[in-house]
Amino acid sequence: MIKQCEKYFRAHRHTLVILILLSIFNTAVSTISPYITGNIITDISSGHSLSPILDKCKVLLLLFLLSQTMGVICSILKLKIELSMGKEFNCDVIFHIQDLPYTYIQQQNLSALNQSVNQDTNTIIAFCIDLTLNVTTKILNVLCILFLCFSLNIEMSLIIVISSILYTLLYLFLKKKLYVTRKNFRICESNFFAKLFEQLEFIYFIKTNSIQSTFRKRVDDSFSEFSSAKVNDSYLQYLISILQGSISLFSQLLLLTVGAQCVYNGKITIGLLITFSTYFSQVQSGILYFLNLGSSYQNTRVSSQRIYDILSKSKESSGHKMFSPPLSISCKKLSFAFSDEKRLLYENLSFSLQPGKIYGLAGKNGAGKTTFINLLMRFYDVTGGTISIDGHPINEISRHSLRNSFGMVLQDTWIKNGTVRENINIGKPDATDGEIIEAAKRSHSWEFIRRLPNGLDTRLKEDSLSQGEKQLLCITRVMLCLPPMLILDEATSSIDTRTELQIQEAFERMMEGRTSFIVAHRLSTIRNADLILVMKDGSIIEQGTHDELIAKGGFYHTLYNSQFAKVSE
Repeated sequence: MIKQCEKYFRAHRHTLVILILLSIFNTAVSTISPYITGNIITDISSGHSLSPILDKCKVLLLLFLLSQTMGVICSILKLKIELSMGKEFNCDVIFHIQDLPYTYIQQQNLSALNQSVNQDTNTIIAFCIDLTLNVTTKILNVLCILFLCFSLNIEMSLIIVISSILYTLLYLFLKKKLYVTRKNFRICESNFFAKLFEQLEFIYFIKTNSIQSTFRKRVDDSFSEFSSAKVNDSYLQYLISILQGSISLFSQLLLLTVGAQCVYNGKITIGLLITFSTYFSQVQSGILYFLNLGSSYQNTRVSSQRIYDILSKSKESSGHKMFSPPLSISCKKLSFAFSDEKRLLYENLSFSLQPGKIYGLAGKNGAGKTTFINLLMRFYDVTGGTISIDGHPINEISRHSLRNSFGMVLQDTWIKNGTVRENINIGKPDATDGEIIEAAKRSHSWEFIRRLPNGLDTRLKEDSLSQGEKQLLCITRVMLCLPPMLILDEATSSIDTRTELQIQEAFERMMEGRTSFIVAHRLSTIRNADLILVMKDGSIIEQGTHDELIAKGGFYHTLYNSQFAKVSE
């Protein structure tokens, strides 16, 4: 846990030193103030003159004002450093996640991952800062008070020490059970919010299929587990609190009883009894802090473990930069299976693709079309064999460089909350408005963009545009960047026929001189491809142009005619 925050503490070490010094000053004030207060009460009860009493009151007031001022400064600095360190830690975790293999992200619960990034990082930072500032000052405060108490009266000091020992033994007895219940509570809490997130994320699907009751039951069951875990955790916390309160009350009564006898016997003054009572409360407060620190530690330990599980995962391997287009692609004895499956999706697949050509990937669902694209972009790594670009295995090319060399237009669109300009220039932030408008005109999205209230400066949300308009924006992004290789995954599926013809023309201009892949669900979109690869069960069973494959009368011919028949019907 400390190692996770070490570099952030080093970066803010000067501010932390100032905070520690301010905390030590406040501790010194809180230690000496009760002693001065006791002296004032003794002077009043003894009938001393008013002048020295007022002088002591002035000193006490000055110490109070200084302490409050330092406390405000300390709170402001602590807030600033906590926000700054939290932001840095949060960003480092996010950047690490971005560099992890795509397969790892697929296996995670995104809601739980989001909770780790947002809550766990802040929990760890807040705990470590609190630990740094308060542990030293609390220890100094307790030690100084005990030293003063023993120098004033041993009997009353022993009462304070014994009650503190009882506090500690109580916590040590319940420590392990406290960690188990807290860990179970955090797991159930994470699962419950994951179910809520899932219901909100798929609300359209839930409503259209009228399965609200099914999802409601899942949430109710998860909430029942969450409630049970919270009750168990709270019960243990309440039990500890009651036992601690009982020990504190008994010790306070015993202290006052012994103190009253000492005052009656003339061993101590009434002022000193009040000082002891205040010191007793401060020592109890310090012990309670350390006991609650244990509870906070257990909570932070769970968060730390989750963050460690993320940061301990190896990043995607690096490699050299991509080469200049045009680029050829070849597969040699390619084999691949998903990590949770024994069956090979590809086995000894080999072929070569020439640069600057348009390739169509055809086949039924599950044939391996999209998986090949994911292998090509290294979202997955091959099980055996190699995929090479210009003769260089792609596992020797950095993923960042490789993916920058592809422009992808997918069937599923993504629009972020931001302006139209920000949604288009994601891949090229320094693009001018002229370049953006030119790309929008080529992709035929400018017609609806210029009709928006503020044009390129119109702010968009997920439901601001129709599905077709969203897809046009995604196409415009690729038009703006013009990478050396293109991947179109049914990119015109949500666009009307007239616009589709315009987009096809734009694609043909964009794909000139670029190695391009069109993943086809509707075979009409790949009729003009230079070569069509027909896939079935992870193998290429046919290849050729559209006319050649139709003439062969094979699987492609049957697939094409079945789609044509469905359209005719």
